[in-house]
Amino acid sequence: RLDSLVSGSGTSSKISLTPSIKRLYYDRYRELIAAQAKTLSFLTYLLRGFSSDLKPYEEKIAANVVALMANCPRESVSTRKELLVATRHLLTAQEFRGGFISHIDALLDERVLMGSQHRFSDQTLLRPLAYLTLSDLVSHFRTKMSMTQISRVVLIFSRVLHEISPSF
Repeated sequence: RLDSLVSGSGTSSKISLTPSIKRLYYDRYRELIAAQAKTLSFLTYLLRGFSSDLKPYEEKIAANVVALMANCPRESVSTRKELLVATRHLLTAQEFRGGFISHIDALLDERVLMGSQHRFSDQTLLRPLAYLTLSDLVSHFRTKMSMTQISRVVLIFSRVLHEISPSF
């Protein structure tokens, strides 16, 4: 049943693991995040045919996407890429993008969007997709964003324009 699939994935933002448990079970933790990202990709695939059935979970899905991005280990580049692609699919689905309004501030944090220390690792490969996702978010919500949020967007993109390192 679709109900149990979506409500089952809703627990990901409620789980909080202590740092010692994360270190002890780090490989399992990465696998859990990867499995949840794959489940999210499956849900975005289901949007095509079952959007009316998934509409009640719009807020929960958006909250879990942001939680997965925040919890995704920085070394899991392929998982984060899958999350970014799924986020773009959700943002293009008009009936589901509204769930992200309350999470704009979190998504404007580059540590959430690309993982921490994104400039010094393999995550530079994610930067084009992450900034494209951010531009999609901004284009859909520009009229609902506060001046502080718009200033943050301008700061992010102007910093990208003025970087010397050829990361693209």
